[in-house]
Amino acid sequence: MGEGRGESLWVVLPVFDEEAAIGRVFDEWLPVLRASGAGLRVLAIDDGSRDRSLERLRAIEREQPEVAVVSQANRGHGESCLAGYRAALAA
Repeated sequence: MGEGRGESLWVVLPVFDEEAAIGRVFDEWLPVLRASGAGLRVLAIDDGSRDRSLERLRAIEREQPEVAVVSQANRGHGESCLAGYRAALAA
């Protein structure tokens, strides 16, 4: 996660089986977050999705420089949030 140094705004987004909605989320959120003027990192934590969420997230990550994706075995919403918060603090 060292590539995130210098960002002042981190958004942690836990994802589980959100294939149908994830594109719209980024389409709506990124312009608003960019408008804040803060250095930005959106950290999407794929929590063992069984659909194509991870594939969709990887495509977004390739297209959007502010987006980073972490994939993990399913640990639940709370643990996914904590993993994201820890990564943000470590950066």
